[in-house]
Amino acid sequence: MARLLAILACFISYASALGLSGRRWAEDVAGAEVGKEETDAWRYDAGTAVHAADATQADGSQAEVVDLVTVMPEDVFKYKFPARGDEFTPRMLAMRGCSGSSAIMLHARKLLRFHGIPVTWGGQPNIVGGKPQPPTGMAWPDEMLSPRINWLLEKAGGDMGLAVDMANTAATSKNMTFFLKGMVQHLQGDRLGNDEWDSVKGPLVKLKTMVVVGTRKNTLDQVLCQIKDCFQHSYGIPVDVRTGKESDLCFDRRKIRLLSEDVVVTNNASTDLDRSVAVSNMIDNKGLHFRRNIGYKALVNSSQLLRALDIEEKLVARAKNNLKSAGLNFSTVYAEDLLDFQTSLKGAQERAVVAWCTLLRSFGVQPDARAIQFYLKHFANTYPVQAKHKDVIHNFEEVHQTLLQTKYRTLIRFD
Repeated sequence: MARLLAILACFISYASALGLSGRRWAEDVAGAEVGKEETDAWRYDAGTAVHAADATQADGSQAEVVDLVTVMPEDVFKYKFPARGDEFTPRMLAMRGCSGSSAIMLHARKLLRFHGIPVTWGGQPNIVGGKPQPPTGMAWPDEMLSPRINWLLEKAGGDMGLAVDMANTAATSKNMTFFLKGMVQHLQGDRLGNDEWDSVKGPLVKLKTMVVVGTRKNTLDQVLCQIKDCFQHSYGIPVDVRTGKESDLCFDRRKIRLLSEDVVVTNNASTDLDRSVAVSNMIDNKGLHFRRNIGYKALVNSSQLLRALDIEEKLVARAKNNLKSAGLNFSTVYAEDLLDFQTSLKGAQERAVVAWCTLLRSFGVQPDARAIQFYLKHFANTYPVQAKHKDVIHNFEEVHQTLLQTKYRTLIRFD
């Protein structure tokens, strides 16, 4: 019920941002504290996003007073905004690869910054000689539960939990919030493969980590992305639509490599801030998004399809069970709800405002629906809607028949 009321309040706040009625009702439903906080601490009449009376931050520095609507998304790291939540409790987005997690992290960093949470800037891992090294600037990679990426693991004696604790200390020492992506395969608790749960559970709890679990509504899209990025060869292979033969493009279809796969050097950036902003803008401009296709389809191994769908769902379910058992509260958000605002789908912007409100609340942040709506509108109509499955699956009829008599039949997208 509390979550429903929170979402309702955020949606009504969004309606108010558009000049619709309902603000008084939202305060009555969600509690006077929301209205009081917004009235006492934030100026809505002029559309500003900084403290109305006092721009002094907790560290004694002065925040530049700016009008929110004059700050472009790519410039958000250049400003301080008053905090609408605890600034130094770590946040973790738990997701599966190929679920839009990198795009969500990109937008989440900026929206958290708009809400005064000084999360670390996003950047590529610094890999030298096959080993992770400390960042050359202030930009940190996302996947800090990965032994291939967390540069503190060696100093921690191979203890990933200690490495996470050390990373949080390093971030807060720079007056920044530790923000990481915890891939669900690292949170399984089965001590197999990439599992790190036994090691990280204690530190995540000790640090009172705020968690959001993200997943796709459509698990078939998850499997198709795994095939097209060559993550799971047992699921199928990508084929070139021009030749019908297996393609070796894989990650290159995203135009740039994902944050976990390569290093981007921005030699023209003179400062840590410039370098971090340059990386962020590059990812933005290149169109990092799981819906991009560049001329090839997925040839699905239909004999393994039901197993693949089951595996993908269970990976998320086990991670959620482990987080819950450890006492780490979280909300579940869907990639489609968070990212459809970039398309022309009817109602996508409204749906995204509510979804991002949910994400921010789970991260302990009082969301400003107006700031969210302002941010999202800059990306409207920048990506195509999801393609019909017959246009992205090479053996569509075979896949359709495989799913037709199963619980997964509703995943097929015909329009």
